[in-house]
Amino acid sequence: MKNFRWIVLVLLLTVPLLSTGCGTTHEADGVDVEVNFQGHGIKSFEISVEPLYHSTLAALKNMNLKVDDISEDGVNRQINVRTKELHIIIDVIEIGLKISKIRVKAQEKGFFSSDYNEEMAVEIIKETSLVVEASGHSHY
Repeated sequence: MKNFRWIVLVLLLTVPLLSTGCGTTHEADGVDVEVNFQGHGIKSFEISVEPLYHSTLAALKNMNLKVDDISEDGVNRQINVRTKELHIIIDVIEIGLKISKIRVKAQEKGFFSSDYNEEMAVEIIKETSLVVEASGHSHY
């Protein structure tokens, strides 16, 4: 019975450590972008959802990426972009009244493909950050 308690204790201590994911931070031209274990780029901004949404659209236009579809869920938005090689999903999410975040999933096309293109996700967030900074807002 004592061995069982130790095993349970060890499992309770290690499972949270293993389930937190292996997020990394990428630095692109002075902009830090978090990339989670799934290959999705994530960044928070001190800006409300609406200006972040418009900054994201401006960044996509600057990158010559054409928006395929936009869907709304309350104040949150999802922007879909398709290229020859990638299917990109950009979530613009409200965290608080003046804090929002962007999550970019750039998945390679193909029926069996589950590979994510971290470089494209980081680049989209970097370009969005530059547009946000040019508008006088900040990111962190």
